[in-house]
Amino acid sequence: MYNGICPDSEPVDANMTTTMPCDCLEGQTPICAPNVDVQICTTELDGVDLTSQLLDNAMTLDPCLLAQNPVQWEFNPNYTSPDFTWPTASGITLENATQACLTVRRLNKAAQGCSALVGTLTLQLSQEACVEDIKIMDSLDYASSMAKDILIACRVELSVNVDLWVLEGGEVVLPTHITDTLCPEDCSGHGTCSAGFCKCNSGWLGASCSISEWEPPQLTSISNKLCDVRQQQCSYITLYSYNFVNSSRLVCRIIQNGAATTVSGVFKLAEEVQCPLAECNGTVQVSVSNNGLNFSNSLSYLCFRLCL
Repeated sequence: MYNGICPDSEPVDANMTTTMPCDCLEGQTPICAPNVDVQICTTELDGVDLTSQLLDNAMTLDPCLLAQNPVQWEFNPNYTSPDFTWPTASGITLENATQACLTVRRLNKAAQGCSALVGTLTLQLSQEACVEDIKIMDSLDYASSMAKDILIACRVELSVNVDLWVLEGGEVVLPTHITDTLCPEDCSGHGTCSAGFCKCNSGWLGASCSISEWEPPQLTSISNKLCDVRQQQCSYITLYSYNFVNSSRLVCRIIQNGAATTVSGVFKLAEEVQCPLAECNGTVQVSVSNNGLNFSNSLSYLCFRLCL
């Protein structure tokens, strides 16, 4: 880890101790290790790089928005966080939470394959974090965080520990008996894990094969419902959901002036899709389908020519 000193250009203090990151939970002994809280770009992220888009959006000025008063965020120095205790409000006990996290670890293939690799230190840390998540969120559903934490720790270890790499066909590769378990949610029981990616069975879609091919997305919101055609391009509509699929059959249905058209959707993330607009005049109804047949609920988008 970089400690702010370049050894080639600056003298190193002989008395300086090695920096060791630690993970601290309130009321418990800190856990310290070289790779604690190290994160990598995991292969389970099903999406595309949005950097250029975000930069373009940041540099595009909207004259309508400039006239509006910005929302001011106020810091409250007297704020105190809630006191989370056992049992939770719904009655979950420490024993319930501990058992739920251990069950996930025992049944999840990624956790099974990585437990020996990441060591008892990481397992202890993941277990404690899992229990804390359940206590704070008051839901046993958060036990799944145990497997996700171990999976990330395993990928970090595989990335930095060259002793684990193997030679196959004259090339240095990661051991397949481990990488073939590193898939999100064990592919939900609807696919096969290969090198960290799910190969979904027929009828199932998504990074973790958790979405039925016939299940339409459920749109939750739309970005910038109003668009001034004099000042903005109004060339696409950004929609948000929680189950978009990166598929060649991802399409948008656009209804404008009583006429319906279907165009290919632009997948950004499992939670974000863009629908292109050839032209926009008045109110537009837009919906999305992962398979080109079953469409989501519709949301409204309005193009206008006056600055509000």
